[in-house]
Amino acid sequence: MGETRQGSGWGRLAALAAAGAAATAAYAFLIEPAWVEISEYPLLIPDLPGSWEGKRIVHLTDIHYGNPGSEWLFEWMVRTTNAFDPDLILITGDFVLDWPDQVAPCVRHLAGLQSRLGIVGVLGDHDFERDPPFYHRRSRGAPRKAPRFREVRGLVPALEEIGVVLLRNSGLELPGGLRLAGVEPLTNRVNRFDLGQALAAVPGGPPHLLLSHTPDAVYAARRHRIPVILSGHTHGGQVVFPFIGAPVTNAEIPRCYASGWSTWDDTRLFISRGLSSHYSLRFLCRPEMTLFTILRDAQGTDALRR
Repeated sequence: MGETRQGSGWGRLAALAAAGAAATAAYAFLIEPAWVEISEYPLLIPDLPGSWEGKRIVHLTDIHYGNPGSEWLFEWMVRTTNAFDPDLILITGDFVLDWPDQVAPCVRHLAGLQSRLGIVGVLGDHDFERDPPFYHRRSRGAPRKAPRFREVRGLVPALEEIGVVLLRNSGLELPGGLRLAGVEPLTNRVNRFDLGQALAAVPGGPPHLLLSHTPDAVYAARRHRIPVILSGHTHGGQVVFPFIGAPVTNAEIPRCYASGWSTWDDTRLFISRGLSSHYSLRFLCRPEMTLFTILRDAQGTDALRR
């Protein structure tokens, strides 16, 4: 009789454990990836031109057309972004998942975005594909070659055709005097990063804002005392464990800075958790869209002048 009750107890524990695992999996694969958080922050910029005070920017990143749920997510993204009536939209890369056949539907959705001063963006590492796309058999004894990468075929001209301004180690000055610089990806997979070239291309002075898909640009940017960097790439870790944090961020910066704001000397870095989710998986790390209101940072200006 005692053995029967003990066996029954273990059976109930196993059933509860299985039910808990199933509920956690359902939450992580079905609920959280579609539960986008809209974060709102002031964007404090030293020496901000007066005409930009109070303007609103929507920051999008890691939209990855081609992941599960892309159609629904892009429809929601366009509708929600336009509802904010932004002055400017900034996209910090990973427009597609990897493949050329994802370009047309991605751009079709993006063409519906509306802002007063347009859309400015940079490419992410997933916006590049292997060149050639597939590996060929290597002759015996031949040295192994590192894969080369090129832009996903058709992506850049398709984005430019709908008016997206891509900063590819380059810069620009927007109407009213806001200066932007943008750099190419800096990852183990794709490294086309050239901050010096980007800074040299900014007209009228140093940039107020740097766009970089990868947050590791902060190590070079801090030496140039760039006030603010907007980035993505990490997905915030995508899976975060209590008391541990995100085990994987695919970035060199410490894992504790996987998302949100951090300060590096005179440079402030913001990492968005991004909108899309690889394998449609998120756990304690909701996808994110960010709305910034630009304000002049008088304190930061004084610090930069010391």
